[in-house]
Amino acid sequence: MFPTRDFHQFVLIAMFLSCFHLQYGMAEQSFFGRSGDTVSLHPENLLSEDIVDIRWKYNDTPACSRRKGQTSCIEGYSIFPNGTLTLNASKSRGGTYSLDMYDTDGRSVQSPTITLRVLEPVSGAHVQSACTVDGWVTLRCSVTGGDDVTFRWTLNTTSENSTVSKERTATFYNLTPENLVCEVENAVSRQHTPTVALRCREYISVLITLGASVVIVLFCVALWSIRKTRPEEGRDVEDDVYVTMKGSCEAKREIKADVISKHDTYMLQPKRANDSGKTEDVEDIYV
Repeated sequence: MFPTRDFHQFVLIAMFLSCFHLQYGMAEQSFFGRSGDTVSLHPENLLSEDIVDIRWKYNDTPACSRRKGQTSCIEGYSIFPNGTLTLNASKSRGGTYSLDMYDTDGRSVQSPTITLRVLEPVSGAHVQSACTVDGWVTLRCSVTGGDDVTFRWTLNTTSENSTVSKERTATFYNLTPENLVCEVENAVSRQHTPTVALRCREYISVLITLGASVVIVLFCVALWSIRKTRPEEGRDVEDDVYVTMKGSCEAKREIKADVISKHDTYMLQPKRANDSGKTEDVEDIYV
C-alpha cells in the first residue's frame, strides 16, 4: 500500500513547522534584572565556532559588538567571547535587546530578541492589624518598596499546602492561625514578615448590654421626673382656686361695705325746705 496524497501533505506541513520552530522558536526571550545588580544576557542556543561577528543593540541603538576578537562597547556594557552581554541594571536600561550574528561567509545566522525588565526588589514587608466589634481579625500586608509585588499568606511550614490566602488582605474569626506569615515577592526578590499572632474579642453582646442599661437608666430618670412634677402642679392648682375664692369674697365684702357707707351717708344728710314747701338735701359745708 502506497502513501496517499494527504499523507505527503501532512509530512510536508510537519517538516515546515519543525523548521519554523528551530529558526524562530527562540527568537523572543524575557529576562528580569534586579536594580543595581550586574545582569548577563545570553541567548538560549550555544554559539557556533563559525560565528565571527556579534552585534548587540539596545532599542535599535548599537550597544556592544565583537568581530574577529575585537570588542567595541558603549559605557556600561561589556561582551564575552561567547556573545554574552553584561550591563549594570537600572530602570533606564530596561527595554529590548537584539542580537545579530554572522558566520565566516557574512551570512546572518540568528537574530534573537531579548526583553529586559529591571525591577526594584521588595523591601519593608509589614502587617497592619485591626479587630472588628463582631470578633473578626483583619490583617493587611504592605511593603515600603518593590515593583510588581505579589502577596501570599502562609503558615511558614515546608508543606506545599501551607498557603492560606493569595490576597493582600486576610480575615480570620477570633484568632489567627498558628505560624501565620505574609510572603511578598517579585521576579527578583522575596521577603516574609515575622509570625503574626492576634486574638480579637467579640464586643457586640457587650455593646447590646451597655445600650440596654443606658435605656433603662434614662427611662427611670424620666419616670422619676414625671412623678416629681405632678404633685407640684396639683398644689399650684389648689392655691389658684384658694386665691380666686379668697379674692372673690374680699371683693364682695368691699362692695357691700361701699353700699352700706353710701346708704349711711345718704341717711345722715340734713334736709331743708324750699320756697315751694318741699324739702331738699343740704350739702355739707366745710370751713
